[in-house]
Amino acid sequence: MLEPMATPATSPDPVVEPASSGVPAVASSAPAVAGAAQPIGWRERSWRMWFAFGFLLAAASLFGFAGEAWWVFDVLAHFRVQYALGLTIIAPTALLTRRWKTALALALLAVVNIAQVWPYLEAGPAGPPPPGRTWRGLAINVHTHNRRSDLVRDLIHERRPDLLVLTEVDDRWLGELAPLHDEFPYRTVHPRGDNFGIAFFSRLPPRSLAVRFFPADSTLPSIVGEFEMGSATLTVLGTHPLPPRKPDYAAGRDAQFAAMGDFLAGVPGPKLVLGDLNSTPWSAPFQRFLEQGGLRDSAVGWGIHPTWPTTVPLFWSPIDHALVSPHLAVVGRRVGGFVGSDHFPVEIDFALNPAP
Repeated sequence: MLEPMATPATSPDPVVEPASSGVPAVASSAPAVAGAAQPIGWRERSWRMWFAFGFLLAAASLFGFAGEAWWVFDVLAHFRVQYALGLTIIAPTALLTRRWKTALALALLAVVNIAQVWPYLEAGPAGPPPPGRTWRGLAINVHTHNRRSDLVRDLIHERRPDLLVLTEVDDRWLGELAPLHDEFPYRTVHPRGDNFGIAFFSRLPPRSLAVRFFPADSTLPSIVGEFEMGSATLTVLGTHPLPPRKPDYAAGRDAQFAAMGDFLAGVPGPKLVLGDLNSTPWSAPFQRFLEQGGLRDSAVGWGIHPTWPTTVPLFWSPIDHALVSPHLAVVGRRVGGFVGSDHFPVEIDFALNPAP
């Protein structure tokens, strides 16, 4: 008797239990790999961008100390106030998010930048001014295309400077300034069609008042005046170097600084420099100019006095200056109001220092 043929063994069909909702269940995917990166939330992403901006400020401030190596680094040196404020704000937020190393690094860089601007924030000279007469100097970059000459004239009438240096003066501006001639009988002007014309007006009779070029082969005019002030002869230099916005301009500005520094080093007695110098006090070439010429920044002790650009407060920088030799005591220092230009005026009251 034949045995029935055995049926090959097969795996039973899987039984899928119906889900409680009545929809058949679907087999699950493979389990997540241990240690896989989790998606970053918007809050953490925002913090990372915030601190990246802080490190960008920190790096820019450090590169600014290498201004002698490359003109771009020198441009970065101009924003010490912005670096100090930005890093002072960002560093504490790193503590709130428990980023201890980030907080320490940003705080150290904040201190470095605060140290650069601190001399300007210290209190000015205490006590009465030196005995004798006080004089006033005023520097205004009028901006060649500025049509508000009425504001410029009004400020000059209000402040009544003894010595007035005007930069970016062209022929049109000379016509606009003609009503001031009675107040300022002594004048030397060198107008230009670009932004580098200059004029020097004085109430005081000069011993000399002449256009000079620094260096001698430069085409940009400066004006040098000599004035008898009691027993001393005051030398005043009005000037407007190139802005360092490209390599040849930066080199031209620095060459002018060097030539003016050499000139002033050979001038005895009190010295005053007025004008738009296209440099902040933290620029390496500017600091070298001060040292060469035996000068100091009159703003030290009187505060940070930003003068440009008038319409963009975030980038306000002190690039218009009144520089003095130790023979002069700074009695007052201020920035003037808006005169339609992209620069604010700079004003200085000074007296002969009996003990330079």
